[in-house]
Amino acid sequence: MGLGPEEMTPIENDVNPSRTNIGNRKGCSYMEDSTSEVKTEQIAIWRNLLDAFGQLSSAWDTAVEAQRQAPQGQGPGAGTLPDDLVAAFTLAATRGSEALTGIAEMLAAQSSNEEIEATVQAQRAASQHWEAARADS
Repeated sequence: MGLGPEEMTPIENDVNPSRTNIGNRKGCSYMEDSTSEVKTEQIAIWRNLLDAFGQLSSAWDTAVEAQRQAPQGQGPGAGTLPDDLVAAFTLAATRGSEALTGIAEMLAAQSSNEEIEATVQAQRAASQHWEAARADS
């Protein structure tokens, strides 16, 4: 289930009213350049990313809950994973980390928030570690 334009929560931006509004919603913005308009394709890409992260979060919550409710020594986190599954999770984590790094970099370009910039640096380091782990597996 995706978010339609009418279901997307606007991003309030009273600090910089010169930003371009998405869907001409008052106070809803993403872009710094007041001369450019957000394209339908951009909104679809952002929506797909948000949906994917929502699905990942939900799947992780399900795995955590299954592990919590499983008898001791059982559940999805118990036992040894087969090598091909370890490799698949390592590759998925590497790609996920790269995606998070890209999102953090995009957000840092949109903001002067020091915490976002610190997140960019941490995500870059995490991506490098995942890539190294993948090379070792």
